[in-house]
Amino acid sequence: MTRLGVAVFAGILAGCCSSSPGEKESTGMVEIRGEAVNAKLSAAVLSDKGLVYCIEIPEWPENVVGRRVAVRGRLEKTDQFRARTGPSGERTAGTSGGDSLLRSVTWHVE
Repeated sequence: MTRLGVAVFAGILAGCCSSSPGEKESTGMVEIRGEAVNAKLSAAVLSDKGLVYCIEIPEWPENVVGRRVAVRGRLEKTDQFRARTGPSGERTAGTSGGDSLLRSVTWHVE
């Protein structure tokens, strides 16, 4: 996936709604197709538009990882899992923010 693809996807999500840091924004029910991958945060789908976390699925079963899946759920963009900087400059574990995630996910292998 190209950086341009990620930027376009982020721009589309950002244009849907806006929120303050730490708040979530919901863009409604969507279907996304891509490769099933396991991330530290949760199961995720790597599509041509970027990485989307299936936040309520801890990880994909072994026989699903690497396969093409279709997932449907409520798409949200959030900074909830963004890494933070402490008072002494220490960084917590986390993402870069602006994460796309799905809730109430249904899925199947294609």
